[in-house]
Amino acid sequence: MPTGTDIAKAYVQIIPSAEGIKGKLTEVMGGEADSAGKSAGSKFAATFGKFAAAGAVAAATAIGAVIKKSVESYAEYEQLVGGVEKIFDQANTAQIMADAQAAYKDLNMSANDYLAAINQTGAAFAQTMGDQKGYDTARKGMKAIADYASGTGRNLDELNDKFSMITRSTSSYQSIADQFSGILPATSADFLEQAQAAGFLSESYKNLTEVPIAEYQEAVTQMLERGVDAMGLTDNTAKEATETLSGSIATVKASWQNLVTAFADPNADLGAIVNNFIESAGIALGQLIPVLQDFLSLLAVVMLQQITEHI
Repeated sequence: MPTGTDIAKAYVQIIPSAEGIKGKLTEVMGGEADSAGKSAGSKFAATFGKFAAAGAVAAATAIGAVIKKSVESYAEYEQLVGGVEKIFDQANTAQIMADAQAAYKDLNMSANDYLAAINQTGAAFAQTMGDQKGYDTARKGMKAIADYASGTGRNLDELNDKFSMITRSTSSYQSIADQFSGILPATSADFLEQAQAAGFLSESYKNLTEVPIAEYQEAVTQMLERGVDAMGLTDNTAKEATETLSGSIATVKASWQNLVTAFADPNADLGAIVNNFIESAGIALGQLIPVLQDFLSLLAVVMLQQITEHI
């Protein structure tokens, strides 16, 4: 145990060193010891202020971008609704709008994307078979295409464009059919034969070009549905929206687009649209967590292996 004399010697040795340390600290802090605290506080405040200002600018920029996107999206929505009212004026337009709001979940499409696609394809259908049947038939085809796209990884927008093109005339069939490989026959002759065998077209037709356009459009839609069902993909989009990471993320993206549009829409049911987004985001998070857990577990194993190799 140290004696009083030992402690006294240690004190005499330590104090000059401590005074040196004090001087160095004062020098580093940029002033005398009695002002060091104030100096440090000022520097922290200045640094924090810079970060806060930068954060405020970033937040304002992000909010401004959302507002701009919201106004643009709602303006587009108004035009698309006007198109629906003109194209399908004799149909149940309220149901069309409800289908558009639900499309984020069962077609992986925002309301705007859905309305744009149904207006493009449905216009020809409405002219040939009437507004309500034209809409219903076009929607069936779009749903089949969405299930096919989600099950095969194909681009949904591109397939919807091809659907619009292939149904414009019987002569366009063979040049576009390869875009639907696996669910539509490759040639006009095969399409006619299989559609007749399925009861979708009268057996009186000898060539596809003889088929009236309305019957042809309906037959293409029915053949798409049949092909998707044969692949086991019927309702695949809605299934993947709740059971897969890619499907749930696509749903979140579409529901977010709906929410951005609704911010500028004075007639939107904002509460319901917010709930749709929250629900879809929750499902996506539920799909993401196991993936992250697996990744972190794998990362831990790799790190452990690296550590053990260098011990």
